[in-house]
Parts: sequence; structure tokens; C-alpha cells
Amino acid sequence: MVNNAGIGGAHHRVVTKDGHEQTFQVNYLAPYLLTRLLEDRLAGSPVGRVVNVSSSLHRGGRINWTDPSWKRRYNRGAAYAQSKLALTMFTAALTELAPRIGEAVSVHPGIIATGMLRHYSYRGRPVSDGAEVVARLADPDAKVLNGCFYDGRLPAKAASAAVEPEAVGKLWRVSERLTLLDQRRPTKA
Repeated sequence: MVNNAGIGGAHHRVVTKDGHEQTFQVNYLAPYLLTRLLEDRLAGSPVGRVVNVSSSLHRGGRINWTDPSWKRRYNRGAAYAQSKLALTMFTAALTELAPRIGEAVSVHPGIIATGMLRHYSYRGRPVSDGAEVVARLADPDAKVLNGCFYDGRLPAKAASAAVEPEAVGKLWRVSERLTLLDQRRPTKA
């Protein structure tokens, strides 16, 4: 499974019909929810692997625990970095909190000439270059380091917050609440 949907963020705060800041919902909450909803199918697959397309900009992010939807002091760059940090943290969470899925990696495919390029750079490599990196990590025959962040083809150091167990667990719980997954669990009798 490849979670590749993403937006650069608007110049002003946009709220989705679910009540979340748009960048956080598209770049993180949507992949989180889709992956969790497909957890049984991924677990039943001979080679379950999740590839989260993140960004090296996750290293400049921080999770705004008290205001993840940026109701106060919205900043497009900070919202984007937070969303990609959350996605990279989710990768680490999958290895610990949903190990039956199989493997999970996150990747910065490089600066690619997509519609998001105008937000962050002037030049980017062809889309096919980024697609090749993602496809290689998604290939069931490719050996990957489970839970690792990749910068292109190579394993790289993720932000320390992305792998800090307490923060990763907290994000998992917050994400369950924000996506209402915590309300879908059967109650114990």
C-alpha cells in the first residue's frame, strides 16, 4: 500500500467538513485512516507493506498537541511540516502498534516537479524519478528496513520525534480520536 496523496497547504487556514485543518487531514489523517481500515487485508497479504510518502521537511516539524488543526496562528509551512512529521511517526507506530500489517517505511522521494513544487522550490526532478523510488520500496522483493525513513533510495535519519516511543503512542491515540476509530471498537462485555 502506498500513501501518496498530499497537498502543500493553502496560504490561509482551510477547514475540512470533518473540522480538521486541510493539510493535516489530507497529508496525515486520510492515510492514517485508510491504512487502519485496511489493516486486516494488509495483515492477510503474503507481503504486507505500507509506504508513506513523506518529506525531508518533517525534520522541521513539531506536533502541535494542543492545536493540531492550527486554529490559532496558522502557518502553511509549519502545517505541512507537522503533517509530514505525523506521517513519519505513523510509520514508526505501525511497526510497534500494528505489527501484523507487516512492514512500513516512509520516504522522501526527492524534490519532484509536481504541482507542489511551487510551494517549496524552483526546480525538481521528473515525476518518474520520484515514482521509481516509491515503486522500489513498494516492491515485495525489495529488502527494506522496517520502520525506517528513506531519503530517496537510502535509509536516512528521521527526526528524533518521529521515533520517540511516547510521542508516537500519543499520536496514535490522538489519531484514533480524530478519525473516530476509537468509537468503532467493539466494547468488552
